[in-house]
Amino acid sequence: MVAYAREMRKPLALIDAATLTTGQENFEHFAKRNRNLDNLNSLPDAPAAADSEPGADPSPAPRPVTVFQRKVDYAAVRGAPQYRRLTSAVILLHLLATLIAAAGLAFGWQLVSIPWLKLFCLLGALGLALVLRQTGAHHHWVRSRLAAEIGSSALAAWGLPRAAPVIADLDFADFRQRTRSLHILRQRLAAAAPVSIAAFRQRCLAQRLEDQLAYCRRHLARAEPQLRRLRLGFWISTVLAVLCTSACALRLGELAHGTVAEELLYYFPPISLPVIAAAFLSMVSVYDLQRRMARYRETEHLLVSSRSQIAFSQTWTSLERIVEKTERALLQEGLEWHAMTSFSESH
Repeated sequence: MVAYAREMRKPLALIDAATLTTGQENFEHFAKRNRNLDNLNSLPDAPAAADSEPGADPSPAPRPVTVFQRKVDYAAVRGAPQYRRLTSAVILLHLLATLIAAAGLAFGWQLVSIPWLKLFCLLGALGLALVLRQTGAHHHWVRSRLAAEIGSSALAAWGLPRAAPVIADLDFADFRQRTRSLHILRQRLAAAAPVSIAAFRQRCLAQRLEDQLAYCRRHLARAEPQLRRLRLGFWISTVLAVLCTSACALRLGELAHGTVAEELLYYFPPISLPVIAAAFLSMVSVYDLQRRMARYRETEHLLVSSRSQIAFSQTWTSLERIVEKTERALLQEGLEWHAMTSFSESH
């Protein structure tokens, strides 16, 4: 055991059996506190309205665990729209600066205000990008969201006679201390606070599966029209850019002394429309619409199937197997999102 700990460079406190002298090894690797967990603990508590659900069965988990779960979930819900709105604003300001420059070139405007307008747009975009960078909005959002997903899976399985290793198998350095603590706590309290199979099944169906189903369907209903609008905007912008550029190429020799209408048709659109099309695609990426829609559909199918199986489960063994399978699938989606989103921040 000591040789293995030394090979893994784990901190060791050694006590000599004969002399009772003590020694230490590798204590430079000993972390007294987990910075990530300290940051999560420092988050503000969820509001009273979000902290209680009237009519819901109380969770068998200790109150500090449920309070912690609600506040990280509340932080993640607040962080997602804030980060996406700021990122979208950066894209739109860059787009506006490009359109102003294109209009000045296409129409031959010599206004003093045009360079200043472009400068204000670019400075605004730079300022928002620095806010995103310095405040760590992206990092806080991603960290809170994954912490909330881990907590949801732990609470969903809380009450099973055996502590299924749903979250104990996760090997994330930033969350290892929390997952281990939750798993040990569930093991210690599994027999101390037993729950009947009927009560667990009802709570699992009402507070986990139905809630997740409503979440998936609600967000899918929002994402589908949003993706259609952005795709439509991309195709319209692209087709118009192709048509205007083709017309400009065919009449290139006749545009030396063109009218305002010709400049509006042949000069401004070929410059501005490709940028507008690129902005539409950027919005699809910022809101992660394609991946989210695919995952919402897969998760909805999984939850509908699990709901039927749990509703008719009559033994703890079958119930534990279904709950563990469902939570592993939900956690896998969260880990996939974390892996893709962690490195998507604009630098």
